[in-house]
Amino acid sequence: MTISLKRHSSTLKFFCPLFAVILILLPDTAWVKMPDKPRLNIGYSSKTFLDVDMKDAVAALDVWVDEWSAKEGFSAQNRIYDDLDVLAKDFQQGNLDLGIVKSLDYLKIRNAITPELAMTHVKGGKKTIRYHLLVQSDSGITSIKDLRNRKLTVRKGDDMGLLFLNTLLLKNRLPETEKFFFLSDPKPRSSQVMLSVFFGQADACLTTDITYKTMVELNPQVKEKLKIIASSEEYVEGVNFFRKDYDDNYKKIVLDRSQRLKDSVRGRQIMLLFKIDKVAVLEEKDLDTVRKLLADYERLRRRN
Repeated sequence: MTISLKRHSSTLKFFCPLFAVILILLPDTAWVKMPDKPRLNIGYSSKTFLDVDMKDAVAALDVWVDEWSAKEGFSAQNRIYDDLDVLAKDFQQGNLDLGIVKSLDYLKIRNAITPELAMTHVKGGKKTIRYHLLVQSDSGITSIKDLRNRKLTVRKGDDMGLLFLNTLLLKNRLPETEKFFFLSDPKPRSSQVMLSVFFGQADACLTTDITYKTMVELNPQVKEKLKIIASSEEYVEGVNFFRKDYDDNYKKIVLDRSQRLKDSVRGRQIMLLFKIDKVAVLEEKDLDTVRKLLADYERLRRRN
C-alpha cells in the first residue's frame, strides 16, 4: 500500500517538530545501543614457545582463539612479547586481560601487576615438572662434584633448570654453572639435549622427567645408557593469569574453553603441538616449590 505524504501533510507538520523536541530531551541512556563484544587480549611471553616452532604455535593459537571467540561472541587477540617488562606494563595499564609466562617470570612481575592466577598446563598427568641431571651409565660419574670442567648441555632459555643447577652447585659449595662446567651451545629442543649425552657429544645434560620418560618409551636403550645423578623437586613451569578486575563471567568462559581443548580439532592440535594433556586451574600454593628454589638460591649465594 502506498501512503501519500501530501494527504498527511498537516499531521507531518505537527509530528516533525514534536519528534525533534523529544530527541533533544531524551537522555543518552534512552538510545538503543548494541553492546560491545567482551574483550580478551592475551599476552604471551616468547619464552613459552621455546620447545616448539613459534610460527606453528602462533598460527594454531590464532585459529583456535578466533574459532571459540566467534562462538562465544568475544573479540580476542593474541600478542607475543620478547620483553617481560613491556608485557607487565601492558598488563598493568589494562591493555591485556590474560598473561601467559614462565613461573619464574611470573614471580618477578607479580607484585607490580597484582594478577589473579588462572591456569597451567598438565604434562604426564601432573601440573609440574622435575629436573634430572643425566650422565652416561658407564662414565664413572656418581655426583655433580665429578663434573667439574666437563661438557654440559641444556635446553635454550631454560631459566628454571639453570636456577636448580646453580642452587645444587652452591649447596655443594661449588662455583655456579658458567664457572664449573664447560657449557656447549644450548639446544632448541629437549630431546636434542638428551641425545647429546646418549651419543657422547656431551658429558652431562639437564632435562625434565617428562622428556626423559618420553625418550625412554621411544627407545628403551636410553634408560640403559643414561643414569640420573641428581633430581629436583616438582616445579610449575608455566603460569596463566587474569587481570584482577577482568569480568568474572568472562573469566569463567575463558577457563571453561581452555579446559575443553580436547573438544575441538584446533584444541587437540594445540595439545599435540605443546605436548600437553590438558589445562588445569592453578593456585598460589602450587608455586611454593618455585618460591623455595628462589629463596634457597639467594640464601646460598650469600653464604658462599
